[in-house]
Amino acid sequence: MSGYCFEHSSATTAAPDKLSQVLDELEAEKALREAIGETLVDKQIFMKRAEVKKTAKFEGETLRDFYITYIEAIKIISSVPPFGIHVQNRNAHK
Repeated sequence: MSGYCFEHSSATTAAPDKLSQVLDELEAEKALREAIGETLVDKQIFMKRAEVKKTAKFEGETLRDFYITYIEAIKIISSVPPFGIHVQNRNAHK
């Protein structure tokens, strides 16, 4: 495979355009399911199928706003140190 994927690529297959199609392929993917674990994959598929149903009628700004809430949550979560460890600012006492 070569190219930079936006305009020129020699790839012969691509990921599906719809999340529901991706989930169908994941459900049938035996090697990945075994590597990650059946339970984890099944739970992910369940949650993502619920997302597909919830967002099926969303369009434009409504769909964008739905996903923006997840992006904002990721920003908040990623700013918190792991395991609730409080990291003190060393410059706070100066």
